Amino acid sequence: MNRAIIGATMLLGGSAVAGLLWVRFDQSGPTEASAERLDRGRAIYAANCASCHGAKLEGQPDWKSRLPSGRLPAPP
Repeated sequence: MNRAIIGATMLLGGSAVAGLLWVRFDQSGPTEASAERLDRGRAIYAANCASCHGAKLEGQPDWKSRLPSGRLPAPP
């Protein structure tokens, strides 16, 4: 009887996880790239990314070589 309970619990748990993953990773396709979303993305990039990665996505010079601190410069 214990095996049956354990098996049923594992089956239900696995089904629940599979259902959650199905919902989370739904492959229904890309969303529309509306002008509003594009403008919002540009504003987010300008505010949070452009200072290191460049206003035109160029990255920092020699970005494949480590700095004296050991860190890598921002890539394009």
